[in-house]
Amino acid sequence: MNSNFITATHIMCCLASAQKEGVLGVSPKIARTLSINVVVVRKLAALLVNKELVIALSGSGGGYRLAKKAELITLKDIFEAVEEPDADFWGQKKISLKAKMANSTIGSLQSTVESKLAKAKEDMLHSLSLVSLGEIAN
Repeated sequence: MNSNFITATHIMCCLASAQKEGVLGVSPKIARTLSINVVVVRKLAALLVNKELVIALSGSGGGYRLAKKAELITLKDIFEAVEEPDADFWGQKKISLKAKMANSTIGSLQSTVESKLAKAKEDMLHSLSLVSLGEIAN
């Protein structure tokens, strides 16, 4: 897991705040607020747009706004929008089949660890589904 989820959550909080003020969130302002490069904001915003959590309005006076009320967007929604589903979630390197065959203990250990990590990820996603953007953006 990388910093995309945390950064995207901050971006979403900025958009929720902008929406309360009746304005659009714009990339340069969000980037300054979060002390990150505007390219990072645009990249993550594009992922959020693809998952229909954010609407992008182009042209002069354009920007971003939430696609629905902050209370209806969960942290799980944000996580799933910006993290690749099959990513090496815990930074685990897959052990080659050849290495597993050469040492059955390695294969057994990896299977055990992978099942525990899969359960931990499942529990984490469940926990994230219980928290709305509206709860943290206030």
